[in-house]
Amino acid sequence: MRRVAAHGPVILVGHSMGGATITRVGNEIPHLIARLVYVTAFCCVRLRSVLECFTATPEGATSSLTAIPSLTDPARTG
Repeated sequence: MRRVAAHGPVILVGHSMGGATITRVGNEIPHLIARLVYVTAFCCVRLRSVLECFTATPEGATSSLTAIPSLTDPARTG
């Protein structure tokens, strides 16, 4: 980000769960970001993560997201 910001304003665009990513980047280095653009994206304000949106809210109670195997464990993913 520092190298990119040296060439002009940095605009991050997040779509879907990418919104959570650009929110975190914006919180970590706000002085390097000119704009955050959310395209039908998650913007977690009161909850810590997108996963918490699915596990700690009534709206997420019927989501199958938590049933998806971890992508960091190849033995579970297959």
